[in-house]
Amino acid sequence: MNNIQKLAEEIAARPYTELIMRDKTTDDDYIYVASTPELEGCIAQGETLAEAEANLRLFRVDYVRYLLENDLPVPEPSGVLVGDNNVASRVEVISGVLVRSQ
Repeated sequence: MNNIQKLAEEIAARPYTELIMRDKTTDDDYIYVASTPELEGCIAQGETLAEAEANLRLFRVDYVRYLLENDLPVPEPSGVLVGDNNVASRVEVISGVLVRSQ
């Protein structure tokens, strides 16, 4: 693994906000659309909530790697919650959108 890939994985694992919403396709099927608002355009989808989250986390690494490879700034997470063992999770539903800050 090269240094940029490793750094991208470390940065992408920071406590970025994840917005997840359930949406209906043109075929009337439901999908989940997940995004990281601090990283404009960092969006993924999945047939399940877990799949959308996993796809977003994978894409976030690629997104950050692109920024690093092109000497572009990588936005910081908007906020960090601290709890037991310095790990915390917050989940809120706002107007049908699941908001998760790690």
